[in-house]
Amino acid sequence: MILVLCLGGLWLAERNVAADTAPRKLTVALPDGLSPRTIGFYLAQQDGYFSERGLTVEFVSSGSQAPSRLLADGKVDLAIDLMPVALRLHQSGATITHVAQFFQHSSLALYCRPPVIKPADLHGTTIGVWFGGEESSFYAWMGSLNISTFGEEDGVTVLRQGRVSEALADARLDCVTSTSYLAPPQMQMSGIAPTSRTVFRYEDLGVGTLEDGLYARNKDLQDKDRLDLFTRFLAASSRGWQRLHDDRAEAMRLFRFRADQTSNPPTETIDASQQAMTVSPVTAGSAAGSTAAAGKKRADAPKPDKSGKARPSNSSAAKDNDSQAAAGDHKAVTAPDPAALQASLDAVDALIDPTRHPIGLLDIESYDRTVNLLLTGAPEPILKGAPVNATSDILWKRLHQEGGQGQP
Repeated sequence: MILVLCLGGLWLAERNVAADTAPRKLTVALPDGLSPRTIGFYLAQQDGYFSERGLTVEFVSSGSQAPSRLLADGKVDLAIDLMPVALRLHQSGATITHVAQFFQHSSLALYCRPPVIKPADLHGTTIGVWFGGEESSFYAWMGSLNISTFGEEDGVTVLRQGRVSEALADARLDCVTSTSYLAPPQMQMSGIAPTSRTVFRYEDLGVGTLEDGLYARNKDLQDKDRLDLFTRFLAASSRGWQRLHDDRAEAMRLFRFRADQTSNPPTETIDASQQAMTVSPVTAGSAAGSTAAAGKKRADAPKPDKSGKARPSNSSAAKDNDSQAAAGDHKAVTAPDPAALQASLDAVDALIDPTRHPIGLLDIESYDRTVNLLLTGAPEPILKGAPVNATSDILWKRLHQEGGQGQP
């Protein structure tokens, strides 16, 4: 009943924030273009929810940079980005703030080939891991299982993973990292039956980190006019994501239509500066897993310190490449078959989870868990200290105060 009232207040608020008749433009950075991951925004655009709020919205694919980086550099008005990436950027001095949360659950998981069917089977395996902010969940889980990640025979060998499609075809890897919405089309296009892989979802294991949220620049949150525009954007976007939940067939139709119409259909790409990075041994930039596949030591691996842990590199280039991979690895493939696309859209809807979570509202417990994992999960933590003034619920409050429902 409370959720129904919140949604009712949201629709009322949308009418109130659309007072201006002249369209106002917003430029919003997305982690990629059209994909199941971003379909809710395109549904809002197609159905006129932005124009009803007096907005003209231009979506910009962030390409080789994280969306939050474009925001911090003043190139866009708002950004949709992974929380680990944005929080690390905030800690480095970027004056950006989290103002809404769309994905309420983590999509990250390990997809393992036989004979791995239970956690105990991971001993002695080789695992592909995404870095750049997304490694914390993996290392936290390995720690809870008391499985070493430093190349011991009974531990796991960690390889820095790039494209999922290439990782799935790599015979060295017993497990690969993917997301709940990317795995179905990638497996379909790789000729792999989903039932042939054991899936370990970090969310189910209690080590999931929050992903796609909305970010704004601090100075814009001090401007009443900008706040009004951002509130309109949140209201319209929330309707777009609700449309995904209510009408999956229309979401599928829009995705396939847009993919067919564009000359650059959505593909799984990583920043070109990474030179089509494939799986490689974890070396500089992370303090873990310094061995190659099958437990063979690499000559260029970082030398361990007295504790036996690999020493992290100070190479900023390695960290920049990892950040770009974190922002870019969550890609959709071109025109998956209907069953795979359906599974992918279903997975995204489960991440939004509108029947249990008001769209856009940040769950504080999930946020605290994310911060704790980023502080403690990986050998080289993503965050060095707890974020200060990194989030704000000002847009949510404006929506519901104006909708007559008060604060949620």
